[in-house]
Amino acid sequence: MYQFAREQGANLHMAGGAIVDSVTSSTIGAGLALNYLRANEQRTDFESWDARLALAGNIKDVFFIGASGRYLRVENDLERGNRGPNGRPALPSSGSQQLDGLTFDAGAGLRFAQIVSIGVVGYNLSNPGSVYAPLALGSGVGLTLFEMLLIEADVVLDFTSHDEIGTDIQACAELFLAGRVPLRVGYAYDVYYNINTIAAGIGYVDPAFGIDIGFQKDLTDSGRFALSLGIRIFIG
Repeated sequence: MYQFAREQGANLHMAGGAIVDSVTSSTIGAGLALNYLRANEQRTDFESWDARLALAGNIKDVFFIGASGRYLRVENDLERGNRGPNGRPALPSSGSQQLDGLTFDAGAGLRFAQIVSIGVVGYNLSNPGSVYAPLALGSGVGLTLFEMLLIEADVVLDFTSHDEIGTDIQACAELFLAGRVPLRVGYAYDVYYNINTIAAGIGYVDPAFGIDIGFQKDLTDSGRFALSLGIRIFIG
């Protein structure tokens, strides 16, 4: 996958990939992922490596549980940029290297009658003390209708990035046409930064491969947006 984003006058480039095995076992799935992000502009000098190993399982396709171990290395030049969107403080005030270590996530979910799903997840449960890996709690609900329409909403609470609890509220919908073409729309509101974001996407999927294209736009700042491209290959 590849993503290009424009934020606070900086161009951000993120590339990565993942391998997921959900074929060899009907109850246990595993995945490996690696992402690299780079920004180097007048106001900021930022680089990160993000490597993950995830395991998940289910009981009778009703109860799901999973965990993900994560190695994250983030470097940011604080003398060039130490503010978040809208000028609110986002980073600690000393040092350039922001994080170099391990953390993990864990979550669980329930599915009812193949129609309603609910889930809860804890992020960065080792609490490494960085805004790039904040201790957070997320919960959400999904509704599947006619095997082609998916509607989801979730809330994420960030306990450690700011001097107060940060809250993200998100909602999205996907319409899966002809068993091949997903159409997606989404909305997110960041309460701490007072940011309203909309997103849209389209894709194509068949038994051999899939492709996804997405666009995200900040409604309050015309200079903040993101474009993404993902390619999937299915084996087995």
